[in-house]
Amino acid sequence: MSRRKRSQTTEEHPVIERLADRFLGNGAARRAARIVAWSLLILGFAGGIGFAVPELLEQRAERLSGTSSRLQLAQTTDWFERSPKLAGELEQLILEQLGQDPTDRDGLVRAHVALLESGWFTKIERLHRKADGTIVVDGTLAQPFAVVRWGKTDHLIDIDGCLLDWPYESGTASPLLPVLIGARTPPPVDDAGRHDFGTRWAEAREIEAGLVLAHALQDRAWQREITAIDISTYPEDRCLWLETNGGPRFRWGQAPDEMSAAEISPADKLRTLDAFHEFYGRFNTLPQNDVDIRYDIATQTRLASE
Repeated sequence: MSRRKRSQTTEEHPVIERLADRFLGNGAARRAARIVAWSLLILGFAGGIGFAVPELLEQRAERLSGTSSRLQLAQTTDWFERSPKLAGELEQLILEQLGQDPTDRDGLVRAHVALLESGWFTKIERLHRKADGTIVVDGTLAQPFAVVRWGKTDHLIDIDGCLLDWPYESGTASPLLPVLIGARTPPPVDDAGRHDFGTRWAEAREIEAGLVLAHALQDRAWQREITAIDISTYPEDRCLWLETNGGPRFRWGQAPDEMSAAEISPADKLRTLDAFHEFYGRFNTLPQNDVDIRYDIATQTRLASE
């Protein structure tokens, strides 16, 4: 199993020009700020990974009653400590493989494989059972980060774009989890046609691009006003779109890790969105038009009438 394996005609608008002058400055200042802001963005990329996770488990339907009493992780995380139901499921998965004999090495091997195939661990160094029956897992947990919509289901994926065993009915996941819409390929499956947890979404550069953009949006004051990242046209035009709740669609352009001389930097795009939000307030107060923020002067289709 492989692991860790719409064009629009636009016109400029004086308000946008004033916003650019006010928040982006002249060319020289903009270039200097671009270097600093992009560096900070990269640092925040790593630090913001766990942002959406704490409330993740509140909406999952219960499969087990009670909490785990015999599973111990040598390397745990805050989000897992708040996830007794998941801990219970993993414990049950292990017990099904171990059997009752504490000296059964084959059972430990089967449990090791089952945990890896669950997708919840990126690697497992060691699994053993103490004399008191406590099961100790020394491994690295996957990091839940976003959901990918496919049909009527939102599929949870980790920080690397690998599928996790945590499906949601469309639109019911935590609002803290970025939603990627427009995937071209279905969730990965194994040879038996079952979801292949712990495996990357196949042939899906658009999903990788959407994840990078989701990282970049994490610390913005308006982040929760972005209802989805539309990745549907990325393979053709290298453009990501930001969907808002009752407001415009922002044409972001290329993923933040694909710098282009034809577009302003990711940091400048973020500052443009900051400027919109500061000047107008919530995005849903703007007309439901398409706003292009790829260039020095952001353009869109009908905002000139405002």
